[in-house]
Amino acid sequence: MVVAVEADWCGAVLPEERQGLSPDVTDTRLREFAAGRNCARRALASFGMHDTAIPVGRQRRPVWPAGMVGSITHTVGFCAAAVASSGSHESLGIDAEQSRELTSSERQRVCTPSELANVRHGYGDLWPIIVFSIKEAVYKAWSPLTGTRLGFHDVVVEPDAATGAFLAHVSDRRLAEAARTGCRAPAEVPGRFSADDLLVCSAAVLPRDEPFRVR
Repeated sequence: MVVAVEADWCGAVLPEERQGLSPDVTDTRLREFAAGRNCARRALASFGMHDTAIPVGRQRRPVWPAGMVGSITHTVGFCAAAVASSGSHESLGIDAEQSRELTSSERQRVCTPSELANVRHGYGDLWPIIVFSIKEAVYKAWSPLTGTRLGFHDVVVEPDAATGAFLAHVSDRRLAEAARTGCRAPAEVPGRFSADDLLVCSAAVLPRDEPFRVR
């Protein structure tokens, strides 16, 4: 994973990438977009791909060069990108959020009852935002494979507080929906998470050498 430095936030946006931006894009949005693309380009350079454009595709997803999978995330003051060869990974998704306590309505919207009842992890009031971040990362890994969406309650997160790992279980309803499109939809998505006073970060990863369980 490559984390943005100041040069990335001020870096260039290539013409193919700018086509995916609104003509009246705000300075803040342009700065975030530039940071994400420049982070991703630095990550791709480690695979020998230099100055590679990453256009905006369907559902606003980044379009990665042939043979690569990846993910971009940004929040206030932080941006990162991760890439991998499609020969080694089916898909991946990353997410970063500001550490904060969710409101009661936000908790209900994001977390299932079983997740809200799961207090043995030891993260206290940060647990709901951790669940939010994990589900965002899972969606980013799921969507390119299936072309379908996931709601917050379509995923149930099973954490391992001792290792910082998680296993996300996708609902039968969404698996059946993806199956109707002919996609190999993962029933479980593994990953890792971390949290401190500033940031919550999550990564969902589907390695190709560990075939995922399908419905």
